[in-house]
Amino acid sequence: MFENKNRYLLKQIRYDVRTGLRQNIWLLVVYFVGTIVFTQVQLHEFVDMNLGISWGSGIGALFKGINELSELKHNFNSFRIPIEWMWFHICYLIGIAAYPMHDYDERGYQFLIRAGNKKIWWISKCIWVIVYCSISYVIFFAGIGVSNIISMKSFSVDDDTYFGSLYSYISHGQLYYIIFVMPILVMIATAMLELMAVFIKNEIVGIICVFSYIVISAYKKNPILIENYIMISRYNFSNLHNELIVGTFICVIVIFVSAVVGYMNFKKKEWGNHKCI
Repeated sequence: MFENKNRYLLKQIRYDVRTGLRQNIWLLVVYFVGTIVFTQVQLHEFVDMNLGISWGSGIGALFKGINELSELKHNFNSFRIPIEWMWFHICYLIGIAAYPMHDYDERGYQFLIRAGNKKIWWISKCIWVIVYCSISYVIFFAGIGVSNIISMKSFSVDDDTYFGSLYSYISHGQLYYIIFVMPILVMIATAMLELMAVFIKNEIVGIICVFSYIVISAYKKNPILIENYIMISRYNFSNLHNELIVGTFICVIVIFVSAVVGYMNFKKKEWGNHKCI
């Protein structure tokens, strides 16, 4: 019995990774090309400010973020929409919202007849979310790298003027954690939130809820708004160690709670008259 469940789980995971990527391949292409374009546009700011430009400049340009609204209202002329920061989320969240519910509607009943277990289907979808976010993450940084090649700049972060100025406040390890580890954690946590919302209601509500959460995060600083942890300008460098611990902990909690609550709501859904384990 246990071996059969493992076999069905592995088979479902392979199916989800293959089918989910095939269904969203155009989104990943758009994500790659769009990241190149956004990075090129943002790098012009560094050129205008006569800053040293490298791969780190591209990362900093997309993750620098903006000040929260309470600070902007004193200087409303500096108000702007951080499109380049929001771009990090757009394509992978559309893919996360679309595929699981599509598979549920098109193939879920067929799988249930064979496996008779909703838990296997849900675990596979959670693993697919992690895989899809990881691939999107790699594509995002690859887009920055290609933009860097187009600009004929170095692939260093350490000698970058933008990040180099931070080394008097933080260590290299902390900087790498901010720009490489926190983005994938936030990605997965946000995607799991969306997966939960999709199965509580539907795809449209899931997308609206998550993007509303992102917009609020863009203008409001709060520990529970996990998108803040991929805005370099939002960190308090004098208390960075604690902020990174809190951010990591909250992301892990969000991932776990979203998976559990999402599954509880998913179990309530009916696939015909068949009993689900």
